[in-house]
Amino acid sequence: MIQSDSEKLAPCSHTDLALFESLGLTINEAVTHTETGVIRHYLDELGQCIPGVYRNLPAADYHQAPAYSHSQLKVLINQSAKHFYCQFIESDKTTNNQKPASYLTTGEFIHTLCLEPDKVYQRYYCDLAIEDYPTALKTTTDIDRALVQLKQPKTKIGERKAGKIAR
Repeated sequence: MIQSDSEKLAPCSHTDLALFESLGLTINEAVTHTETGVIRHYLDELGQCIPGVYRNLPAADYHQAPAYSHSQLKVLINQSAKHFYCQFIESDKTTNNQKPASYLTTGEFIHTLCLEPDKVYQRYYCDLAIEDYPTALKTTTDIDRALVQLKQPKTKIGERKAGKIAR
């Protein structure tokens, strides 16, 4: 069966999840939020990962879980054990106070966009704060004063506020 690009990018349907179940893997929610806290279903009492397929795993939990990540396994499979050791084991021994590389930030954004879409706005967008823009024109009166200083007419026939702002 030939799939269009949009079909290839579509989220897994429940019938696609049957593949995991046919392999003996159950699909579980990663976490449950209760009044007393968060229950992490992917960890046992000792904090060790329980093998399985988990959906809605928060990115922070994914990166802190005592298990190998998808990126780490790709290096091990597609390169070598030495590459894996140098990138992930040896590099963990040195502390590094640098900001994360842009590709990591992009990867985290894509992870959130695909796997935690309800968290995208909360993590990556912020409302404008008027105090961050002290010279901003806040009122129609402010706009009119700025237009007078620029030797522009306060109003043109039929002009709305957006037109004034554009000038």
